Amino acid sequence: MPKTLTRLTLAALAASLCVTAAATAQTTLEWIVLAPAGEKFTARMPQQPTPSDESVEAGGLKAAGRRYAASAADGTTFAVWVMKGSHGSTRLDAATPRGATPHLDAVAELAWEVLLTPEVERLKRGRPWFKRLDEIDHGMRYAREFEVSGRPAREYQVWLEKARGAVYVVTDESGAYVVAALGPRAGEQAVRPFLDSFALQSATPSPRPGRPGGLNVPPGAGVGPGSGTGTGVGLGTGTGKVEYGGMSVGGGAAVDYSRPFRQNEVTKKAVLTRKPEPGFTEQARRFWVTGTVRLRAILWAGGEVRQIAVVRGLPHGLTQKAIAAARAIKFEPAQKGGRPVSQYVVLEYHFNIY
Repeated sequence: MPKTLTRLTLAALAASLCVTAAATAQTTLEWIVLAPAGEKFTARMPQQPTPSDESVEAGGLKAAGRRYAASAADGTTFAVWVMKGSHGSTRLDAATPRGATPHLDAVAELAWEVLLTPEVERLKRGRPWFKRLDEIDHGMRYAREFEVSGRPAREYQVWLEKARGAVYVVTDESGAYVVAALGPRAGEQAVRPFLDSFALQSATPSPRPGRPGGLNVPPGAGVGPGSGTGTGVGLGTGTGKVEYGGMSVGGGAAVDYSRPFRQNEVTKKAVLTRKPEPGFTEQARRFWVTGTVRLRAILWAGGEVRQIAVVRGLPHGLTQKAIAAARAIKFEPAQKGGRPVSQYVVLEYHFNIY
């Protein structure tokens, strides 16, 4: 009898597994490759989406385009918005150097408007007692910078009441894209395959600067050379002499005191006497941006901070805040051979929301 029950149990389990496998296969087969005529993207969706024309405005930026949306059986919505628009001289389809992503700030604002604002308004209409916006649990949190088909992109985590999900924002020469998945049980198994399937068909890779990995340089920021400036004679085996603190030492080249020096090349390092805090922007608070901005600069012998380059930046105005704070630094210049000289320095600004 126990053996019979065991056989029946195993048979039931096998049948259950076959049903699950069949359901999984059917679910997999339902996903289609979306490649709309006239558009320059592809993505996988659970079914053929319904396109609709939409326009949106955020932060003075007006954009119009088409929305492709489809829903899965569990209620998760998958959508791709293709947008074109401008704000003054800022265009959503402008090509930008690799790592230079401030234009994605505007696309994220548009994403907020197309994803969260309509749902918040719907919830407000259904709640006569609604008084304050913070009574609704909703938001977008900045997650990371990455690339889609060689173009700069960002990921944000999205939540609205009981719905959760993620959104990618990316631009190319055709315009801006908001790629989102949001639902009551939007887990990794549903969200990631869709988001990671999004690709630009004929994307031209962004121009890469000379420094490996690129620089995240916002508009107006200076970019200094990676290895210093100046035209002095390099180290070698010449037979000249060095004027060093009034002393002549044979067997070397003359020291060029006009060039910037590394910290290990000076006899006395520069001392910061005032380093202002950069503060937050409202946009950064809205998108819960945290992290560290790292800058490389030159503390000039004359007392100015020059040639600020961005080694690691943060979106929504925090990099610009850090650059402005760096320009306001006061310091005692470094010294070499008893005279003031310019020195390279790495500056870090930490941003946290409490």
